[in-house]
Amino acid sequence: VYDGNPLRMLAVNAAALAQYGYTKQEFVGLTLLDLHYEGDVAQLNEHLKLPISKQPATRLWRHKHRNGDLIEVEMVTEEVELDGIHASMALVRDLTEQRRSEQEKLDLAQRLAITLESIADAFFTLDLDRRFTYVNSRTEALLSTHRDDLLGCSVLEKLPESVQTVFQSECDRALAEFKTVNFELY
Repeated sequence: VYDGNPLRMLAVNAAALAQYGYTKQEFVGLTLLDLHYEGDVAQLNEHLKLPISKQPATRLWRHKHRNGDLIEVEMVTEEVELDGIHASMALVRDLTEQRRSEQEKLDLAQRLAITLESIADAFFTLDLDRRFTYVNSRTEALLSTHRDDLLGCSVLEKLPESVQTVFQSECDRALAEFKTVNFELY
């Protein structure tokens, strides 16, 4: 909880102390500006000019841990009265690990896409309903179709000539046995 005008901290719970690394005495001596990354202070000042009722319900910010590390947080603020003082109560959720994990997944997906695109053969993946989930550029060239026209579509719909061929029977076998199959089809 912080005072609306000087932005000084009035109260803090144990979860915030653990999240930011301060003692209660240290934390209550801070201002809201002390917690924010210096590069975001101008944006914060503009945000604080708005009445809380006009501010977004949740907001992403970069805050500083006591040790100087940046943490990415989601903050929800509500007006309260504390000991006769008009104040703001902030619910702050640390998203640092979640955002780091999301970025790692994006990086991995990008590396995987680069790898799959480098395969010299036509390569595609299908889901359990036989819909295209990935198509590399060699497949696009082989089928003379852009990947956007294939993704999410049934392989049997897009390749009707494969119905009742070794292609369909081997796909059926792969799905039934949950194993890799190899075959040639001309």
